[in-house]
Amino acid sequence: MMKDMAKCKQLAIYHLPGPIKGSNGFTRIDERTVSLELDAGKAFTAMAKLADDPARVRQILEAGGTRGGKPDLESPAVRKTLMKDILGVEEPIFVTFAVEAKPVFDYAAEVKKASAKPDPAFWVNAGILPKTLAAAPKPFDTAVFRVAGVKRDLKSFFGPRIEVNATMAPPEGSTVIPLRAELFTAQAPDGSYLAFDQGPRVYTIGGGKPLAAGAVQGFTLGVKSDPATTKIGRLTGVMTVATCKSVQVVDAGEIDMKEGAKGAKYGLRVVTIKTRGQGANTMREVTIDTDKVPGLGAIKFYDHTGKEVLSMGEVPQKKTERSSMAMGQSGPLPEKATVKVTMYEDYQEVDVPFDLKDIEVPAAEAKQP
Repeated sequence: MMKDMAKCKQLAIYHLPGPIKGSNGFTRIDERTVSLELDAGKAFTAMAKLADDPARVRQILEAGGTRGGKPDLESPAVRKTLMKDILGVEEPIFVTFAVEAKPVFDYAAEVKKASAKPDPAFWVNAGILPKTLAAAPKPFDTAVFRVAGVKRDLKSFFGPRIEVNATMAPPEGSTVIPLRAELFTAQAPDGSYLAFDQGPRVYTIGGGKPLAAGAVQGFTLGVKSDPATTKIGRLTGVMTVATCKSVQVVDAGEIDMKEGAKGAKYGLRVVTIKTRGQGANTMREVTIDTDKVPGLGAIKFYDHTGKEVLSMGEVPQKKTERSSMAMGQSGPLPEKATVKVTMYEDYQEVDVPFDLKDIEVPAAEAKQP
């Protein structure tokens, strides 16, 4: 999985309405066009480089890379260092241009019109808004969704947001493994669409573990904070859950903890074992692979004392390759490990729709003079 992520690249091309005056971090294509490429491989290399250099980490922390006395990876000092290694230039990243173009229509008026009466066909054709929420299969048509709380978080990592905390109570007597919640639409009481915050619309939940009997699953949805928004008329989306007839932990025998080693069952094999850095900055990554085995869930490794030393995944997944990354002084791996896997009988994933309505939002705090 980490290998695939490291190959990911995102290229954005910007066509500007005037000749470029200056830029930093962008690649100039012509006098009115620039591009910006984000390379996940460079990002991983930058983080590994930082982990391998304790003196550099200390220097960054002393320059303000802490919060409350602890290292803060979101601090400007850390971000500045990583951005230089990823893009090759120091912040700020910008492009300036001379404005020559003029709008051929009243842009502000059109935006206001579109916000007041959005065209549902546009959202449907764009794949953002489903025409209708599909009915939940039985017995999940009796699942109950409720709003548990609402707050404004103006300092959120995802920008100013209205945070809606909700719960899902599954049907009685069902085995449910919550996987993720996806927000489809957010609407004001008059039916106009509210903007999402800068966070993801798909949230991983539950940790891949079955809900205990009588328990509910909590999840959080985010909408961009606007002082004018005092009520949310409707939030729609789906929660994806897994079901199965039974869950069984199977002893898969021993395996040598070295690259190329093969286990006794399920085609289990150790692909790579990599370690970078030193001391508290050590990062160890172990990648394994298996045959395509229906219902194969968590894969856990134990030393001779029965202590768990590695854990990969919880529920069945489409890809057979898995990775486990450990940060800090986690200790050496044992020469041999006992492998135990979780097998799910008749594992299925189900989308359960939710439709939360008439959500009161706390008023925005007035700015201090």
